[in-house]
Amino acid sequence: MKKEPHYNMYTEGKPIEKIADLKTRFYSNVKDFTVFDVNEELNILKVILDGLKVNYIKRWKIKVWINRPVFFIQVRLMIKKIIFLMRMGKKARHANNFLKNAGPRPVWLFDSARYAFAFNKEGKPISKIYNALIDHFGKSNLVFFMHMSSNKTYNYDLSLDNFLDGYRFSLLRKDEIKLRNELLACYKRICEKNIFPAEDIENILVAIDSFFFQFISWNRFLEKYKPKAVYLDCLYHKEAMVFGFRKHNVKVYELQHGLIAKEDVFYCFPEAVLAVRKRALFADKLFLYGQFWKNILQSGHEYSEDQLEIIGNYVTSGGVSEETEKELNKFINGKKVLLITTQTFVHVTFINYVKNILSSFADSARNWVVIVKIHPAETIGLFGELNAFKNVFVTKDFDIEHLFRNANAHLSVYSTTLFEALKYNIPNYSLYVEIFSDYIQSLLDNNISELITENENVFNLAEESIANRKTSDGHSSFFFEESQLSKLPIK
Repeated sequence: MKKEPHYNMYTEGKPIEKIADLKTRFYSNVKDFTVFDVNEELNILKVILDGLKVNYIKRWKIKVWINRPVFFIQVRLMIKKIIFLMRMGKKARHANNFLKNAGPRPVWLFDSARYAFAFNKEGKPISKIYNALIDHFGKSNLVFFMHMSSNKTYNYDLSLDNFLDGYRFSLLRKDEIKLRNELLACYKRICEKNIFPAEDIENILVAIDSFFFQFISWNRFLEKYKPKAVYLDCLYHKEAMVFGFRKHNVKVYELQHGLIAKEDVFYCFPEAVLAVRKRALFADKLFLYGQFWKNILQSGHEYSEDQLEIIGNYVTSGGVSEETEKELNKFINGKKVLLITTQTFVHVTFINYVKNILSSFADSARNWVVIVKIHPAETIGLFGELNAFKNVFVTKDFDIEHLFRNANAHLSVYSTTLFEALKYNIPNYSLYVEIFSDYIQSLLDNNISELITENENVFNLAEESIANRKTSDGHSSFFFEESQLSKLPIK
């Protein structure tokens, strides 16, 4: 099997480090996580890991301000405040008026802008992740936030990017300057340990800078408004947000939103985390789809048994309009369907794969159509090249459950959709991508999917598998139990 580095638009042609390699390197260098202690209530282990995984300095040109003299920071904040008020003042006032008029509501929901949509019977987009929770808690008991403005008519109350930064752009207070100094002291201590190469040190400083200024926003915002509990579909990259809620005694609950793997850098921490986990910005509780995922997390040490709760598959499966159904049937036109579900940052790999199988295996492909369901966090324009193929349909908004019901085979890399496909008893393939080989191997070991390479005829393999397919044994319930939203606390 040929193994070469894969690239994406964010790394500008530079190889991405495998997560398994990052974890191995990190844990071989760091044995004592207290080195990341900032004070008695804060440990920035996850902030450091965020910096290393994201690799900020290879993706963007970022100016760091936390280590500048306080005077320069203050001047910058005031300039930023003027700019913010000019650009966003009206939207910020709307958000504040909404929260004032809404009054105290015990639950806040935060959609991380993955744009995972379903459609209700009226054809309006609703949140796949949060719609059931909105019904469960009741609209009058919650505020539903989107992290970034959506161009859809989406059922959220407020978008954070319209107002949250406004809380940051004021002069630093004494308590904030104290935290800044503590963070810089921690950073200095990390540098002196000589446990990270220069590139990592740069990324760590960027991550600390981002954490500090984001925390200022959250802390000031929560001094004005706060709930009793918050639900997030994704906790990593939101460490400042978690610390803000923790400071204000608000419970933080994480909802499983996708794959949880031992290989991931933000799950299944080693035993060393026990010394810091109470202050290392983990959720108060994590709610899971099924026992399989709980078993994975129990192999780590960041959560105790009573912090892991199975609530089943709470995600909303949207209906399909009659017009949409006709559109899909017209495209399929009686042929077999290969459903490909993509993943972020490897769109070039998927595009090249589709082009390759359609040209290399043209005879076999005549009886098939390919539906490419892109990841909710991707833009459909990334896949524009595939519009040239009459037997390829690229979609973001079609309901995934409906697509599975029409699919004869499914292919991804290591997505949660590979587990979802088990409910439909269809051939299920993981495309080999070297950078994700550790995740893929875990899927193979658990008999979730079969490995396939770009040089194999997926159409012939699927035909053979369909012909020899046995009745499903129903073991998908091990991964996705029935929804049990009554277990979700309101505070």
